[in-house]
Amino acid sequence: MQQYFIEGDDYDADHLVITGTDVHHIKNVMRMKITDKIRIVSQHIVYLGEITAISADAISVKKIKQLDENRELKQHITIALGLLKQDKFEYALQKMTELGMHTCIPWQAKLSVVKLYDKKAQKKQLRWQLIAKEAAEQSRRSHIPKIEQAKTSLQLTELFSQYDVVYIAYEDLAYESAPLHFSKDDVAILVIIGPEGGIAQSELAQLLATKHNNIQLISLGKRILRAETAAIYTMSILSAAIEQNIIVGAND
Repeated sequence: MQQYFIEGDDYDADHLVITGTDVHHIKNVMRMKITDKIRIVSQHIVYLGEITAISADAISVKKIKQLDENRELKQHITIALGLLKQDKFEYALQKMTELGMHTCIPWQAKLSVVKLYDKKAQKKQLRWQLIAKEAAEQSRRSHIPKIEQAKTSLQLTELFSQYDVVYIAYEDLAYESAPLHFSKDDVAILVIIGPEGGIAQSELAQLLATKHNNIQLISLGKRILRAETAAIYTMSILSAAIEQNIIVGAND
């Protein structure tokens, strides 16, 4: 069953109204008709709905019932991912959304091959936000991850205070024991993953020098992973740990 998000106040007690590009998708791609059932998410609440009217620019949906579902992770995971070539970044973004990522920060790292400029950055952000929306619909989430504007390393460090723990995935730790140490009390988690070229030494020093009481260098295993693989792998570990109530890195 298809799922769609509604933003703003396009609803009343009994009905919801779908507008924007989803109207085209419902009418012309899915070819839905009046009385067809769909899932609607409004203000993070999921409803089963029935299409009652279709016009050129709006779809009216009657609420049948609220669905008692919660597919979101208890912890809010933010991934700061070094900018990658378009297809790689978009693939990672899609999969991280499916795995429960809360927020993504595109990181303009020193070794990023891709460079974003103002006009290009805004266009990219809108595209990435759409990819996150579609992935959230496909995975039946009630939250669309926010895709932040691209940040420099300095801008990224200025956000550290918003998080309980900051992980920095560093490939040179591949043969060292530097696992994730994850606590149930860590509600807001930031994971920093470099681009194809990795994290520059000067950049790593800048990140580690930031005033924060819980910054951890971590290893993602003995193998060197591509940046997009590292992002998906990290979200997989954290998602599984949270949903199975495991404290990652805890001693027996």
